[in-house]
Amino acid sequence: MRAPRSARDLVATAVLLAAALVACEDAAPLIAPMKPPPPACPAIDDFLHTVAIGRTSARMLGADVAGDVAYGAAGPDGLLLFDISDPARVSPVATVPIADARAVDADGAIASVAAGDGGLVLVDVSNPAGAFVVGTASFPGCAVAVAVAGARAYVANDAIGLVIVDISNPAAPAVLGIDNTPGQAAAVAVEEPVAYVADQLAGLRVVNVSDPAHPFAVKTVPLPGVARGVAAHAGLVAVAARDAGLHIVDATVPAFAHAVGSLATPLNALSAAFVDNTVFVAEGTGGLDVVDVSDPTLPRRVQRIGGTVITWHVSADGDRVAIADDQGGVRVMDAAIPASPAADRVLTTSDVRSVTTWGDLLVVSDAPFGVRVFDPSARAEVGSLALNGEVTDAVVVDSVAYVVAGHAVRIVDLHDPAAPVLTGTVPSSSSVDAVTVLGQLAYLLSSDGFLVERRVDGSGIPRSYSASDAYFPSLMIADPYVYLPDRRGNVWLVIRASMRLANIAPVGGSAERVEVRAEDGPFGPGSVTRTYVTISGLANGQAGVEAYDFTNIFFPSLLFTVPCLGNAVDAAFSDTHMLIAEGDDGFEVFARNSDGTARPVGYFPEPAFRAAALGERFAVAAGTSGLVLVDPAACFSAR
Repeated sequence: MRAPRSARDLVATAVLLAAALVACEDAAPLIAPMKPPPPACPAIDDFLHTVAIGRTSARMLGADVAGDVAYGAAGPDGLLLFDISDPARVSPVATVPIADARAVDADGAIASVAAGDGGLVLVDVSNPAGAFVVGTASFPGCAVAVAVAGARAYVANDAIGLVIVDISNPAAPAVLGIDNTPGQAAAVAVEEPVAYVADQLAGLRVVNVSDPAHPFAVKTVPLPGVARGVAAHAGLVAVAARDAGLHIVDATVPAFAHAVGSLATPLNALSAAFVDNTVFVAEGTGGLDVVDVSDPTLPRRVQRIGGTVITWHVSADGDRVAIADDQGGVRVMDAAIPASPAADRVLTTSDVRSVTTWGDLLVVSDAPFGVRVFDPSARAEVGSLALNGEVTDAVVVDSVAYVVAGHAVRIVDLHDPAAPVLTGTVPSSSSVDAVTVLGQLAYLLSSDGFLVERRVDGSGIPRSYSASDAYFPSLMIADPYVYLPDRRGNVWLVIRASMRLANIAPVGGSAERVEVRAEDGPFGPGSVTRTYVTISGLANGQAGVEAYDFTNIFFPSLLFTVPCLGNAVDAAFSDTHMLIAEGDDGFEVFARNSDGTARPVGYFPEPAFRAAALGERFAVAAGTSGLVLVDPAACFSAR
C-alpha cells in the first residue's frame, strides 16, 4: 500500500467538507459518480485491444474519437473523419480541407482543429458525412495543439504561448486571452480553472484561467528534457518529455505543483493521455507505452506496443484511446483494462524456436538442446531428446518428428513420447531453413534458395527447384502445389509432381508463411478454401494476415486483410479465434467472424516467433521466454 500524500489528502478532505456544508440542507447525500468495476473474471476481449482502424495514406499528426466517429488531423491533407460504428468495415466519411491540420479535439457537434498558421478552425460535425468549416479564429504564431473545455478552446501556440478562444458561437470564435509562455507551447491540457502547458525547454507551466481574459501563471515546474505532450486527471499531470521520458507532476494544489515521479521510455515521449490511473504515451517509432500511475511516485509500465505502430499523438475519450499512427491512420483502442491477460508461461529456461501439435501434445524445438515433448493439459514436459546442431523447426507426421538441426533434418521416433529416439537423418548440402514431409518424401528449403525433394530414407536422386532471386522463409504443400512465400512480396506456386513453376502471385508485402485452409462456407463444412499469407511488412507500412482465393492460381483475389500491431511472422487458427505471432513485438488474439474476417480481442507483450493451435487453445514459441500457452475461453485475470 502506498504512503498517503499529505498535501493532496488535506486538500481533498477540505473539498469534501466544503461540499458537505453546502449540501447540508439537501436530504440526498452527495455521491461521486463511480465507474462500474470490471468483471470479476474478465474474458480475453475485455483487455486492451484495437477497436477500429481508420486507414489512410495521409500522415497522421493528431487523433481523437467521439461516439462512432474517429478524427484524424493529417497536416496538409486536412481533417479526416471515419465511421467506426462497424469496426470490421471502417470507412472514411468525410475529408475537410484544412491547410495544416496539426491536432483535433472533437466535442459534441464541433471539432476544434489546431491549424498551424491558420489558427483555430472549427468544424461542424453534427452530420459527419457533411462536415464543414463553420468558423476560424486567427492569431499570430502557429497553433499546434488544442484542448476543449465547455465553451472554450485552449490552443497551444508555439510562438505566443497559450491562447484561449470563446467557441460558444462557432461561426464567430473570439480570442479571450493569451498567456505568453517563456518557452514554445507544444501541448495543453485543461482542468478548469487550471490549464497545463507543455512549454518545451521551459518545462510545465501551470496557468490560472478562471478569468480567461487575464490568464496568469501560478507555477512553472522545471523538468528534464523537452516538455512535448501533456495530460491531466484529478490533479495529476503527465508530461511527455521526449528523450527524458514520462514525468508525473502532482498539481492538486496548483501553486505548489511539483514533480513526484518519472519513467524512462524506450524512445522519444511525444504525447500523453489519461484513462483513469493509466497513462498512454506516444513515442513515435517506439510505439505506445502503457503506464500505471496509481502510485504517481512510482510509475510502472504494464504494457508496451511497438512494431509497426508509429505514434505521434494519443488522446482519450472515456475508456477509449485514439492514436495518430503515422503509417496506419487513426487507431482506436479499448483501454478499460489496460494490462494484457495473463499468459501461461512454461519451459521458461528454454529457447523455443518452433512449436507444432501432435495429438494432444506439443512438440517443441529448443534451439540449444533439441526436441521436447510437452503435455499442455498437465503443464509438464513428458519427454525430450538432445540433438547436435541448433534446432530451429520441426514437423510431425505419423508419430515421427522431422527436426531441422543445422545442415540436416533429424528423424525422431515419438511413438513413446516419454523416450524419443533418433532413428536417422535426411542429409542436406546446405543449411536447412524449413522442412515438411508428405508420405516418404521430405521437402527442404535451403538457405541458398533451393526447394529440394528427397526420400526420407535417403534413397533415390533428389529433385530441386531453384529461385535465386527470391528468399523463401517457409513452405506449405497443398496438392498439387508447393506454396513458397517470398520476402520480396510474392507467393510462388511450384507444381509438386514436376517441380516446375506454375505462377508467381504478388501479395501485399514481405511474405513469411502460407496456410491453405478448407473452411465452412455457404455450401457446408469445408466448402470454402482460403489461402492465408502472413505478411511482415505491407506496402503501407502495416503488417498482418491477408486471405486470398487461389481457385484461379493465375488471378488470385484478395478477400480481406487482418492487420496487426507488429511485424507478423506466423499465424495459427482455431474454429473461433486466430493468433498472429509478431516476433519481438508480441502477439495478438483475434475473434474470427462468420465471413472469415477477424477482430482483435487481446494483445500480449511476450515474444512470439511461431504459433500452433490445439483445439481452442494456442501455444506460442517465445524464444528465450520459453513456451507460452493461451486459452481465449479461459478466465483471465490482469497481471
